[in-house]
Amino acid sequence: MSTMFKPASQRVVERVGAVLLEEDEEKIKVSLSSSQASMDDIRRPSGLGPTIEEHASVMRAYRVQVPPLPPYRPPKPIPEIPPLPVEVLVTILSLLPRTSLPALALLSRDFLSAAQTVLYGDLDMRDVPNPDTLWIFLVTRRDLTSLTHTLRVPAWPSAQTRAYLIPRVLARMDNLRSLSLPSFDIHILRHHSAFGLRHIEFGNTHLSGQAEGELLTWLDGQTNIVSLRFPFLIDDDGDDASPPTPLPATPTRTRLLSAPTTPSQSFLFPMPPLSPLPPTPTPTQDTFNLTTDTLLPNLMILHGTPRLVILLAPSRPLIDASITISQPIYAGFRPTTTLESLPPSVRRLNLFFKSVGKRTEEKTLRSAVVVCPNIEKLEIEGEGGEECWCSIVPHFKSLRVLVMRIPGTAQVKAGKEELDERFPLPKRARTRSTSSTISHSGHSMVVSERARAARLANVCPALQRVVFPNGVQWRRPSPPLPRFPRSRSTPSLQFDDLFVKKIARDVVPPPQPPRKVVSLTEQRFMKAEQCFDLNDSGDDDDSLFFKPSPTRHSSSMHRCQEQVDVDIQGAGKMVMALV
Repeated sequence: MSTMFKPASQRVVERVGAVLLEEDEEKIKVSLSSSQASMDDIRRPSGLGPTIEEHASVMRAYRVQVPPLPPYRPPKPIPEIPPLPVEVLVTILSLLPRTSLPALALLSRDFLSAAQTVLYGDLDMRDVPNPDTLWIFLVTRRDLTSLTHTLRVPAWPSAQTRAYLIPRVLARMDNLRSLSLPSFDIHILRHHSAFGLRHIEFGNTHLSGQAEGELLTWLDGQTNIVSLRFPFLIDDDGDDASPPTPLPATPTRTRLLSAPTTPSQSFLFPMPPLSPLPPTPTPTQDTFNLTTDTLLPNLMILHGTPRLVILLAPSRPLIDASITISQPIYAGFRPTTTLESLPPSVRRLNLFFKSVGKRTEEKTLRSAVVVCPNIEKLEIEGEGGEECWCSIVPHFKSLRVLVMRIPGTAQVKAGKEELDERFPLPKRARTRSTSSTISHSGHSMVVSERARAARLANVCPALQRVVFPNGVQWRRPSPPLPRFPRSRSTPSLQFDDLFVKKIARDVVPPPQPPRKVVSLTEQRFMKAEQCFDLNDSGDDDDSLFFKPSPTRHSSSMHRCQEQVDVDIQGAGKMVMALV
């Protein structure tokens, strides 16, 4: 139906409705656009949107493909520093004072183990204020006694500790190698089962016949011993020697388990006794076989009385023999018989004379010259004096070291003189200031000793060192290095003996002058070297120089002049004259 046939009012209503509908649609569009703009304003800065839209095509054109990142791997942990070996710690701690080791033992287990090895490896009871307490502690700690390789007991503790504790501790020291006791005691040593002992020292002053048999019985089987020393043992004048102090009787098991009589000594009784051993018959010298293969087959060092040396020295590979002589020859001592028991392998002989007289000392030394002519070190201690000894010592043609000592002689400790052929004798002022031990006659003493050492050096070509009773030592200088022919380009000359003079290139060096023969008087006052007189025994200052031997070539004795032409770049020729 056409609108023209509709009533006018209806047409107006439809037009108004259409207009309103258009307005509503515009409002909806405006509201949607405004809400979108407000969202963009909130989410991104203003003005950025158009820029991104304008360059969106450009960004897509220059896009780069990035390779994927490698997978994440955690970093490797830093390796831990390996701990020091216990052996290295033991070496370090052994160089430190023993009083600081207990504090270091608290640092770690390794330090504790190293400190225990150092402290209990070498046990010296002289450093322990209360030895009884230490013996009690060692009885309960077998792990510590197995560390001990050296044990020194200078004096016996209480009787009960000696009877009960020490045997048990010694029986547990499986690694003991060196043992030093105040005296030989079979009741203590018969329980020691380790056969690894190498060094043994006993402080006996007397040894009865029974103790001697017990000693030989105990030594039979100790095949690893290389050193046996009795430094204080002397021969008895008769058979009435005082027997050693007896030990208390070993209590029975009933006594061991009974209540202690003294509360402070309760630790001594609850211990079980040692396993009983069958009684060993004491052999006599006639029944004991001294040449058995199990009796000290490796003994190399022996120190004892003439009787002990005669018993143990034969058929042993001895190198060092020390004899304590306490009986003079008129009392029964036979030096030749004693020295003949020494094997030919002996190279060091030590003779200790205990107030036996000058005649006994001389006879013993003369016997040693005949019986032991190949010894290299001789040590003498007695009262005969160096004049007596030095008259016999030159007969030892292989002697290298001579040590002389007189009991009670003051030793030069501070600033001790070293008598050396390479250096001159000290002047009187130097000698007086050397040490307070040398009195007003100290200079003459040193001069006489130097002259005596010179005589010994002449007659003993192998002699290298002499120690006098007052502590002064003489040493033979080491042989000079061989002289090699000098090169013309690189001469090896000392600056002290060198004179250098610059000359022109066209100057011809003068001819070599003839060698000058220097008289003996001028030789004595040469600047380079001064020594003592090997052929003069006087004690005055004129005997401080020596006459050169025909076979010895010294730079101060045979002076010659040589000229060496040396070409030095940019300096012409140099003439070096040896003065």
